[in-house]
Amino acid sequence: MKKKVGLGFYFLKSNELEILDAVRQCWASVYAHQAVEYRRQHGQPINVLVGVVIQYMVPADAAGVMFTADPISGSSSVLVLNANFGLGESVVSGSSDPDTIHVNRDPEAPHDPSKLKLGSITVGEKKTRLVETGTGGIREEAITDSKSSVCLNEEMIMRLASLGIELEKRFGSPRDVEWAVVGSHIFMLQCRPITVAETETESDLMHEFDSPMTCDYEWMTTSNIRYTSWL
Repeated sequence: MKKKVGLGFYFLKSNELEILDAVRQCWASVYAHQAVEYRRQHGQPINVLVGVVIQYMVPADAAGVMFTADPISGSSSVLVLNANFGLGESVVSGSSDPDTIHVNRDPEAPHDPSKLKLGSITVGEKKTRLVETGTGGIREEAITDSKSSVCLNEEMIMRLASLGIELEKRFGSPRDVEWAVVGSHIFMLQCRPITVAETETESDLMHEFDSPMTCDYEWMTTSNIRYTSWL
């Protein structure tokens, strides 16, 4: 199953014959139009190399995403979990309405797991989940018997939250973590900094084009072209 995340591609449940082709497509995805334009606009080199990670597919009972701070406001007083039954792809892709769980953190001791307190829980519709097939693929199936219940119990929620604040402490900044649960075991699949939505001010909009879009072979100047010498 081919998916796009951020500026590159990733593949779910590739068999041995498909892995090499999947790796090649991951390499090629860094030269997709969106990826190249992103690097241009942020002054990054156009020609880059990318590393491809191959991971074992965890047959998750439940999975999702954890933010160690509010992903919208950036507030560090709350930890947010989005979770669904089955593989976490249904949460990441937005194909199913997941449970949303808030865990409150003590501002005086933000990295003390004993100070964590379970906050609000919003039960999502969770109409479907993704599961592995016996033939090496992935299928979507309807959730009928447990969609009205939270897919994580309180003990598992607090264990995940404790791991989240430990990761934040080790990395030194709020984290966006993808995780999976199999029975009583927790698997951390990915950990990266949170990208907080920023509100543009009037000043930001007025000076939007003050900085040039650069790449390996472009320069920008505001000088009169008659008096510009090119070396």
